[in-house]
Amino acid sequence: MSGAKPSYPRSNAECVALLKHLGFKKKLGTGRGKHPEKYHHPTIRNNNPNDRPFVLISHDYFDEKGKRLVKKLVLWGFDKNIIEAFLNNQL
Repeated sequence: MSGAKPSYPRSNAECVALLKHLGFKKKLGTGRGKHPEKYHHPTIRNNNPNDRPFVLISHDYFDEKGKRLVKKLVLWGFDKNIIEAFLNNQL
């Protein structure tokens, strides 16, 4: 497992870099204090009416957060291969 690269972001900086690479924009005025940052996509909308139209990135990081982010992006219609290729080039 030492040579295997993870298929999910391993830090907050990687989460933000992935979102920006996919075209997400940070909503101004969010992320102050302990509040999470909100990222929305200008053209793509989630088809699920029960899901939020933005992605939250909190200040603390844990591995499950990166896995959930990848799963949410796939549900939004982004290709998992593109996400993994970006992460492998970043690491």
